[in-house]
Amino acid sequence: MSATRVYVDTNVIIYYLHPGSDVGEGKAKAFFLDIEQSKYVGVVSDFCRLEYLVYIKDEIAMAKSGAVSKKDIDLGMDQFDRVVEDFGLEEVSTDSLLAKSFIASCTEVIEKCHPVQDRKGEWAIFSGADSIHAVLASRSHADFLATLDADFRGLCDSVQPMVLWDVY
Repeated sequence: MSATRVYVDTNVIIYYLHPGSDVGEGKAKAFFLDIEQSKYVGVVSDFCRLEYLVYIKDEIAMAKSGAVSKKDIDLGMDQFDRVVEDFGLEEVSTDSLLAKSFIASCTEVIEKCHPVQDRKGEWAIFSGADSIHAVLASRSHADFLATLDADFRGLCDSVQPMVLWDVY
């Protein structure tokens, strides 16, 4: 029996690489420990890479008053590459996985999803970027989509949500 395939949302990588006082860091570390121990096979997309690039560029801009160099970005992206390499994550191509019926598939995912309430009682709906991750996860044959985004609790598609707040 092979290990369960789990698509890794960008925010799990961010919590893992950029620890803070938040509980999410521990949840991300516990999840990656399970990957390291072969409980899961991790899958990540180059769309995650793109989102991480935006995150790292924003962080550098905030820290350096807008002075973002290519060297700074490359150093930040090296962190992403190390996670992919260290945990043996399979990186899939968004271009190839979304080559057909992209918007229709994302629309279908959004229409199927249920609004969920957050801890403050506010309603949250599944976003366009979330639907891209869900379609990528499904098309990469992942069984679950690991995330620290509570909106995924409302995901009702071929891939099951693994909201790390609930699992770890």
